[in-house]
Amino acid sequence: MSNFNCPNCGGSLDYKGELTTMRCPYCNSSVVVPQEVRAAATAAAVGEGVKKMAPMVKYFIIFMIVITVVPTCIGLFFALIGTVVGIAAPILVVILSFIGR
Repeated sequence: MSNFNCPNCGGSLDYKGELTTMRCPYCNSSVVVPQEVRAAATAAAVGEGVKKMAPMVKYFIIFMIVITVVPTCIGLFFALIGTVVGIAAPILVVILSFIGR
């Protein structure tokens, strides 16, 4: 919300960012809201939107980690187990063949 004075009576007007004109509650005249006031109200509204989105961004990042990093780590773990088994199996076969003689 931005404040400015009525150009006719000098009364304080509270602009809530809705229209380009508003009615002065003191002198009942139609007042065109200055561009600077409209820009400030728009910037304030955007700032509020960013503040409201901050928690959602945090949860989005957590979600992306869960759906990408966790499966990758699990896949790497099982790939490591597969590699160890793939290397250990022939060695075990050679050792068992010498023991069995």
